[in-house]
Amino acid sequence: MTRQGLLVGALALLCVLITIGQPRFLTLYNWLNIFQQAAAIGLVSSGVALLMIGGGFDLSVGSVVALGGYLVAVGFGAGLPIPLVILLAVLAGAAVGAVNGFGVAYLRIPALIMTLGSLYVVRGGVLFLSGGETAGRGYPEAFTFLGKGDLAGLPVPAIIMGVAYVALYLVHKKTRFGRYTIAVGTDADIARRAGINARFHIAKLYILSGALAAAAGVMLAARLNASTTNAGLGYELEVIASVVIGGTSLFGGEGTIAGTLLGVIFLAVVHNALNLLGVSPFLQQFAIGSLLLFSAAADIIAPLVAQRRFSLAAIGQLRRSQSG
Repeated sequence: MTRQGLLVGALALLCVLITIGQPRFLTLYNWLNIFQQAAAIGLVSSGVALLMIGGGFDLSVGSVVALGGYLVAVGFGAGLPIPLVILLAVLAGAAVGAVNGFGVAYLRIPALIMTLGSLYVVRGGVLFLSGGETAGRGYPEAFTFLGKGDLAGLPVPAIIMGVAYVALYLVHKKTRFGRYTIAVGTDADIARRAGINARFHIAKLYILSGALAAAAGVMLAARLNASTTNAGLGYELEVIASVVIGGTSLFGGEGTIAGTLLGVIFLAVVHNALNLLGVSPFLQQFAIGSLLLFSAAADIIAPLVAQRRFSLAAIGQLRRSQSG
């Protein structure tokens, strides 16, 4: 059974167990709430998933979410129309991604160090410029519709997240960009010998990750009707957990967008269930960290087990040929 198949089975079992303890879990209202709450994390995770498939890693996404929300306040404060406000925020996120991509791909700074530095620089910049206070509130109704409106009974944030996942799924599976991403993540040196500009491609993946993180910040500001400086705080753990639980390898070259969506939903269900059952938020962090460690261990152990099986099968075949 595939990693995604196991995740679907685990999600179904989890839903059954939660429903036994809290029947409200299966109500339509609760599930719409789950998807609305998961939309921002899901949007960020989609970009990080493609980046990690390409061999990259980004810890700065939570701070870029805060930057996106802060620039919403700046844009509306300057009297800009809604499309320009959104464009300003997304371009700023893409710019942070471009800096990360340049540092990692061209300056050869380790992704962990580069994006960790960006995390502090961007978050610190937002806190300094806003004075640590809520940067803006009371946005136009047409804008807040993006965060808390609904279409045909479905939350708009969930629809936006769904559109992003469909688009990135098609990019990953059906385009040259997706094939290059897998090739670069599998082995950047071989990809370069095949004529792929691996460094530029990695930089583009960081730009995409930054742009989607800032878009999530816009969505969050629209849902809260305010731009808070703690927006996106802790998203780094949530996003990486969602992507890894969804089956994306920490070593690049392997993963799916659909699996990432399953990982996002799985974590959203865990959060929702723990809230419904009145579990301490500290234990919620413990649960998320445990799931991440388990998934990371599985990502490391599974190839070793497969390699051992292959070796044992080869040895057995050799012995049979010698005895024959």
